Amino acid sequence: MPWESGLRLLDCQSNEMHDFLISLVIYSFLLFPPILLIFRFTTRKPPWRVINLLVLLFSLLGWSLVFYAYAEEQTRTQELLEQQRYDELPHGWDSDGASGVFALFLGWLVPLAYFMLWLTVYALAATIRKVFGSNRKRMDA
Repeated sequence: MPWESGLRLLDCQSNEMHDFLISLVIYSFLLFPPILLIFRFTTRKPPWRVINLLVLLFSLLGWSLVFYAYAEEQTRTQELLEQQRYDELPHGWDSDGASGVFALFLGWLVPLAYFMLWLTVYALAATIRKVFGSNRKRMDA
């Protein structure tokens, strides 16, 4: 199959490089919402329709990351089983697969909830700025 050559290429990479790339993706993923909303707070750009599109894309990317994490966990469990290292198996490794179903069908909720948390912080900061801005205008008048 054509995708198998890509998988073999990934297997050739060192574990340190793989760990670095995973860390880079995770940290970028976690820093994107606060950086975007800080930029929006200070410049009032981009418009909200662009922010809504970015929330959708962020949720889709996060969904793929959640599913990738699940697949990596399953791969690691399979490797441990093949090597007969039963003492290192994670708790619940032989579960009914509910975590896979969640990752597949509801994995988009995790990044959406994370983005909404930052959007709540943004709304609170914008409300405070508005209240203090209107008080400052009254004092200047």
